[in-house]
Amino acid sequence: MSDLTITTAGVSESISSDKQRWGTSIRIRPTISGTAYDAEDVLCLTQTLSGFGRIQGGYSRITNITTIRSDASAVENIDYSFIFMGVDKDLIAAISPGSSGGSAISPADIKAAKIKGMYKQDSSDNSADLGTNGAVQSGVAGANITMPQGLTMKCEEGSRDLYVGVILESAADYVADGDLEFVFDVEYLD
Repeated sequence: MSDLTITTAGVSESISSDKQRWGTSIRIRPTISGTAYDAEDVLCLTQTLSGFGRIQGGYSRITNITTIRSDASAVENIDYSFIFMGVDKDLIAAISPGSSGGSAISPADIKAAKIKGMYKQDSSDNSADLGTNGAVQSGVAGANITMPQGLTMKCEEGSRDLYVGVILESAADYVADGDLEFVFDVEYLD
């Protein structure tokens, strides 16, 4: 069989008939404070994306990030920045909504974290209001989406995991811990 070449936004990728694309969805429910956060507050301690890579030190691509809020205040649109790291380093020592003043990671920890990439999820184009019971936003379409081809990152040698820190880009008020879930759709590349 022949190969198929797909070109999107000037980037070509060949897929041979003997390659099968597969991946996983990683769901995380970060421990958050059931209270008000200011813009630029760190939302939670660093979370582990277990099994991000199919093999140790492997490459994978995040094709979508979905945010699910299941609380009564979820009608508001909230923007998030996701900071992806090869090493588990917290962006702040403890979560203190409304008073954290943003990330407090030291320059030495920034280097040690081995930052792999970042993605800003903009709720203005891609959110669905579920009434007073919740909201869903996803990073796959819209004028403000910067990840049309996914975000490709490599796990550290000897690891299949990646780590993510989350910073709020807008003020948010959460009712209780457990009201927030992130779903990372991952495509394995090797």
